[in-house]
Amino acid sequence: MDPLVGTLVAQLASLVTKNTAAEISTRLNAIRANKDRGEQFTTLSETINELLEERSELVSIAQSFKQELTSQRITEKEIEYITQELIPKAEELFSLMSGSDEDESEERKKAQEAVEILKTLVSPEMLTVLQLVGFNFKAAIGEPLTDLLAATIRANVSKRESNNQAQLLAMKNEVLFKEIVLDEAAYNRWMVLAGNAQ
Repeated sequence: MDPLVGTLVAQLASLVTKNTAAEISTRLNAIRANKDRGEQFTTLSETINELLEERSELVSIAQSFKQELTSQRITEKEIEYITQELIPKAEELFSLMSGSDEDESEERKKAQEAVEILKTLVSPEMLTVLQLVGFNFKAAIGEPLTDLLAATIRANVSKRESNNQAQLLAMKNEVLFKEIVLDEAAYNRWMVLAGNAQ
């Protein structure tokens, strides 16, 4: 369960158990039992104020629930956009990955099968049905896709940094070798070490 939803449920449970009908009835009976009208009025006013505050909390919790559920829901317009834009892009991507149009290789057939499966899964009807049964697309697809993309970017940056370091080391090696060549004593020692002594 989402931590925010868990917090809202806990707050709701606390308010519900605090103000049951029996609890309110007990409070009212205690107020009536008191003979001092001024104290009755004060206690009754406090009870009413508490109930109004708790009602306000309940409204706030209900609005938070609504906002949380709305943020997880994909609108009809978004579903339409996804189905119209995703399938052509996926077809284009799979065709690039599997080779030319004339090539009827095994890869091409697998790519076409993948596109057909994607068309079925990303149809407006399927998206609507999945959403109605509680599937959270943003959490199930959006967040892992975001994480995957972030990891890919980090890996590419790391790979580039490694390549840059390798190039830098190669250049340093070349500079050192040229310095050896320019120094006759160092060059002779190098040749002895390399087994090519003159």
